[in-house]
Amino acid sequence: MAVTVQDICTWMEEWADPALAEPGDNPGLQIGRRNQAVRRVLTALDATEAVIEEAAEKGCEMIVTHHPLLYRPVSHIDDGQRQGRRLLMLAEKGIALYSAHTNLDLAAGGTNDLLAQRLELVNCLSMPDEEGRPFLRIGELPEPMPLRSWAEWVKERLELSFLRMTAEDPERIIRRAALCTGAGGSLMGLVLGKADVYITGDVSYHRAEDAAAEGLAVLDAGHFGTEVWMAQAAADYLNSRSREIRAEASERMKDVFVLV
Repeated sequence: MAVTVQDICTWMEEWADPALAEPGDNPGLQIGRRNQAVRRVLTALDATEAVIEEAAEKGCEMIVTHHPLLYRPVSHIDDGQRQGRRLLMLAEKGIALYSAHTNLDLAAGGTNDLLAQRLELVNCLSMPDEEGRPFLRIGELPEPMPLRSWAEWVKERLELSFLRMTAEDPERIIRRAALCTGAGGSLMGLVLGKADVYITGDVSYHRAEDAAAEGLAVLDAGHFGTEVWMAQAAADYLNSRSREIRAEASERMKDVFVLV
C-alpha cells in the first residue's frame, strides 16, 4: 500500500506531538494534498528556493522542515515576496510541505537532544524553564578542558565556519555545559550557577555581556548551526518507518550568514 502525505504527517506527529508546540507556532502540513502518494522525501531546516528545486530534481513529492514556511497569517500569495515565491514553487511542482517546529524542539529525541548528542554531553538532563517547558539541556563534558579548546572542538563538531565566544578567561576549565537550539538567549539566566558554558544561537550583545559578568561563558553557534542536524535525524526516522519511501537530508542547506 502506497505511503501518503498523511502517513508522513502522522509519523512526524508521533515523534513530535503538535500539542507540544508553543502558542502562536504553526507546525503541521503547510501545503499539499493529504492523499498524495509519496515515494521520496527531502528533509531540511527551511524550505528555501534551493531546497525546493533540489526536491523537484530528485523527484521528491514531499519536503519535511523544521521551520514553518507559513508562520503568521498571510493576506496574499504572489511572487513579489519570498514566502509567496516558495509557496507557488511548491504548488507548481506538486510538492507537499510539512514542518515540525517548537514541538520538535521539545520532543524527546528532538533538536535539543540531537545537539546534546552531537556535542557528546554525558549525564545529560532536560531542564525546565519558568513555565515548565523542557527546552534546555544540561550535561557534563566527557572530560574537563579549557574553554577555548572546547569551543574549537564545538566549531569542528558542528562543522561551523565561525563561532562567537565570550572570552574573559579562555583558558578557564569548564566541566558542565547547557544548551538550547535556535535562539535561546532568553533562557540564559536559568543556567547561571548551574553550568560553566551555555551554547545556543542568535545571542544579543547585552545578554552575552550580562552572562559573562555572572561567570557564564557563552558560545553562539548560530541558529542554523545548532538546528541543521534535525534534517538527517528526520530522514533517518522516516526511513525507519517504511521501506516504501526514501528520505534524505538536503544537500543545499546553507547558513544565511557567512564569514567575510
